[in-house]
Amino acid sequence: MAIPQADAQTDQPGSAGAELTAAEHRLRETVDAIVRLLAEHLAAYVEGELRRRFVGAEAADHLGDDELRQLRASAAQVGKAAAARVERELAWPGPWLLSVAQMPQTKDSKPTLRDFPLVWSVIAAVDAEVEALASRQHLPADDRQPPGYQPPRLFVSGAYLPQLTERLVASFHEIAMLRDKLDTAHAADRRAERERRWQAAG
Repeated sequence: MAIPQADAQTDQPGSAGAELTAAEHRLRETVDAIVRLLAEHLAAYVEGELRRRFVGAEAADHLGDDELRQLRASAAQVGKAAAARVERELAWPGPWLLSVAQMPQTKDSKPTLRDFPLVWSVIAAVDAEVEALASRQHLPADDRQPPGYQPPRLFVSGAYLPQLTERLVASFHEIAMLRDKLDTAHAADRRAERERRWQAAG
């Protein structure tokens, strides 16, 4: 699949060029919406995950009130830093273009952010930070399957990540198709111009 270029310009007049410009605009809007959603979710995720482990572990009773306050403050700080990292490192175009080019082409399942290698590595960096905080206070390790950060499957501020991810992939396919269409049109125009020059030189 051809890789859509970030903020690419086209000199093709008419509807094809306008369609491509509109599709690239929709793609960027989708990426921006995904980044906003993830930043908001990650900001609260760290404290929420440590709370889950604290409440569910008998061993957590050893934690004093001062230590618990410090843990919550550290969790809030890590969550804020994780949100800022996502906003910074996943800003358009960032790793999105290469990630989609590397994404397996399958129709058997709907795409998730785990299918975007370079994008997911930025998001999943929070896992090591959560484990470090938990280990420091002797809280249990992650017992979920699969372990680690789980992309939200509920609405976050009115946005739904699975739908945004599907829209993202559809936009990349649409842009690739439109670029192929424009390339074909440009090639035809160049052939026609060479034919005109040939005839004019006779």
